[in-house]
Formats: sequence, structure tokens, C-alpha cells
Amino acid sequence: MKLVNFGVLLFLMQCYMLIKASGADITFIGNIKDDKLLGGTMRVEYYRHYSFRGVWPADTVFIVKINNRKFTLRVNQPEKYGYFRIIMEKPYGENVNGRTLLIGAGDEANFILEDERIKYIGKDSSKFNCQMRIQFSDVTFSDLSNMSRDSNYFRCLMMPFNERRNNELKIIDSYSNVISREELNILRLNVKFEYYISTLGYLTDFLTSKDSVKKRNAYPFTKRYIDEIYSSYSAESDVLNSSNYYDLEYDIMKTKILLKDSMNVDESAWVFHNFFNEICKDYKGVLRDRLLLTSLTSFNSRDANRSQYNDMILNIVNDPFVKNIISRQLSKTIKGVPAFDFKLKDTMGNFVKLSDFRGKVVVVDYYFTGCTGCAALTVAMKPIIEKLKNNSKLVFLSIDIDKSVEQFKKAVRSGVYTHASGVNLYTNGEGENHELISYYSIQGYPLQMIIDKDGNIFDGDPPIPNVYKPETLSQLLRVIDSALN
Repeated sequence: MKLVNFGVLLFLMQCYMLIKASGADITFIGNIKDDKLLGGTMRVEYYRHYSFRGVWPADTVFIVKINNRKFTLRVNQPEKYGYFRIIMEKPYGENVNGRTLLIGAGDEANFILEDERIKYIGKDSSKFNCQMRIQFSDVTFSDLSNMSRDSNYFRCLMMPFNERRNNELKIIDSYSNVISREELNILRLNVKFEYYISTLGYLTDFLTSKDSVKKRNAYPFTKRYIDEIYSSYSAESDVLNSSNYYDLEYDIMKTKILLKDSMNVDESAWVFHNFFNEICKDYKGVLRDRLLLTSLTSFNSRDANRSQYNDMILNIVNDPFVKNIISRQLSKTIKGVPAFDFKLKDTMGNFVKLSDFRGKVVVVDYYFTGCTGCAALTVAMKPIIEKLKNNSKLVFLSIDIDKSVEQFKKAVRSGVYTHASGVNLYTNGEGENHELISYYSIQGYPLQMIIDKDGNIFDGDPPIPNVYKPETLSQLLRVIDSALN
């Protein structure tokens, strides 16, 4: 009898491992213990592959209206591992948002929302609670101003990051009896890669400094450090399942561009054609394809030359995941396709539709309160709007994704993100959950689009004006003029 039971158990374990390897449904079960949450909404995002740098869009997004104390969601996970995150408003948002968690095929994310916190329960809870305990918090630096800028200085600079990494690895190791070895290794890689990303960020600050001494001292150490990073995970088999792997490779690639000629290169080298050339020269396969995707979708690589590479990259890449994202995004923003006919409220509470502006060219921008890039765009747009404000066939329209109508009105009054002569709308209190934002898979801000007189996309990725680069203003003016004529 014991032998029979053991055989059955072995068979079930083999079936389970087969499911984990080939993909299966994952389940989200929400248990609402806080009455204040009833009637509200929450957002659950599922990612087959995740990149913070690349702001890759979620594969599945659930907007949950919390009308009951319990709800269940299911999504098919075609691969062995993916990631998910839950997004909520304050006060829960401070303890829940931004935590992107590893989840395996067939897993069940069963959670309780109570006392402004989230707690995972059930068969797979250890994996999720472990990740929730890992805090990528700020670090405190010691005063190193009197140290010489040699390799010891840079090692001392990294010590707070090193301490944080070691604490997080200890948390992961404390779950070694309840989490599989493979999943523990992926979580360790996530922590290690986050450490490398943080430390590389500080080194690139030195490499892009106006102080030639700082640049000269950082140059040899950074070159050695990149070699050290590569040697630390070259033999790891689970890197492709890490949520931070592609971000780390992307940051290494950016740093290598600076290292080509550190004394003469600064952030101006971070333009799209340099990214494109570096990736195509030094990378291949899935890694190359996903770095190209990250370059396309990341805010830092947005420049006047980016859009001309879209079709070229689509023809180069072979990874189905990358092809699908690029095709999906481009299909909705290529010239001539109908733009989404939104229906949004203005500051007076009146609904305004895109079709209300038929016969006019519409320059649309998206923003949110606190977005420094959005504020910079407003400043850069001033001379363009001043030049064209009397053209009756042109409309400048700003869309705020703030959820609060009071915050929206405050933003408009401030003049930091909008212009007095423009049309100001917001996403009806739905924030980024509004169907307009989901339709275009908008992940980064600010974002501009130009819509022609027939309500079709004229340019879904126009040049972003920059006050420090006068040529970008001329480039955008030419696109608007072309749309008008």
C-alpha cells in the first residue's frame, strides 16, 4: 500500500512539474476585509516578461470593481514564469504598489486586504510574502568628500548598496525550506541585478559629470566593474527569468556608449541611433531583440530619430514576444489609422470628444502632476504655441491622467503642465485605467500625438521639443505645418 501511494505521489509530482514547465492558468483570489475598499477599484497587471526600464506593456490588465468581499481572476501563463503587480489607491497604494512579483505557471496568488496592507495566504504564499519583505529602499551615504577618487573611493560608495543587497539575500535565504531552489535563485538574481543597476547609475553620474577629474577617475574603475558584473552571472541559467536582467543589460549598454570616449562624451550620446548601432553590433538573439524593444519604449531614448527605426527593427527582430508588442503598438499609431475617439471631461465637467475637432489638426499631449518631463515639455512648447495660437485650424489639447478632479483643476490653474490657450481634459477620474490610455498602451510620460483633420493619426511619435536643442522645435513645427497643409 505504501508503494502504491508513493507511486501516485511521484506521478502527481511529475504532472505538476510538467505543468510548471509548459504553462498553465494562474489564479488571483482577492479577499476584502476592509469595508472602506468596497465600491472602489483596483488594478491587477500580468506580464509574461517584465522590464522597468523598457516599460513593456502588461499582457493582461484587470480593472476590478470591488463590489464583493471576494473575487477570482484567471489568466493563462504560457511560459514557466511571469510577473504580476497590484495597483491600488492610498492608503493601500503605499504598501502595495510597485511591487512586481514573480509567479509560476499554475500558481495561486491568494491575498487578504486589511489594515492598509496586503498579505498572501494559501499554497504559494511563501513566495509572494518573501518578495513583499524585500524592500528596494533608499540608502544613506557616508561623507566621502575627503577621500581621493581612486578605486577604494568607488568601493566605499557602493557599501550602502552592498549592505542592502546582503540584507535582502538573507531574507530570501530564510525561505529556502518553502520555496523551490529554482525560484530562490531567480529571486536572488533579481536582488543582485538591482544592486548592479543602482551602482552603475552612480558611476554613470561620474562619467557624465562636467568635472573632468571625476570623469577621468571613474573611467578605468567602471570598465573593470562591467567585466566584474558579467563574470558574476555568466554561468547562471535562470537570468532570462529575472525581472531585472534586461534592465541591467540595457544599463550596461548605455554605460559602454559613454566609455567609448569618456572625456568627450556625455548624455548627448544617448540618442537612438547610438543605441541601435551598439545593440546590433554587440548583441544577438533574444537579448538583442529585447534590448531593441527597450530602446523603443523607454523614455530616455525618445528623440527625433526614433520613429524612423520602427519598421527597420520590426524586420530585424525574431522574438515573437517583441514582434507582437512592436506590431501592436505601431498598428494603433501609424499614419492614417483612425485615432481613438475619446470622450473626456474638461474643468467645467463638460464632455469633449475628439470628433468635436473634426476639420482641425489636434496636437495632443498626456501628463500627470509631478511629472518633471511633462513640465519641461510645457516650457519647450511655449514658443510653438505662441507662433501658432491664432491658427483656427489647429488645437492644442492636454490630457491629465490624475484621478482627482481637484488635482486636475489645480494642475490647469498652475500653468506648469498646460497652456491657457489650449483645451484641457482629464481621464474622468479613472487615471491610467481609462480605456484611452489602455488603447495606446501608454507607459511613459510626457507623450505627444498629432491627429489630422479627418481624425486619423498623422504622427504617433512626433519629435519631442527640447529648449536646449532648438532644432527639435523646428522639427516639430515642420510636422505640424505638414499636417495643416
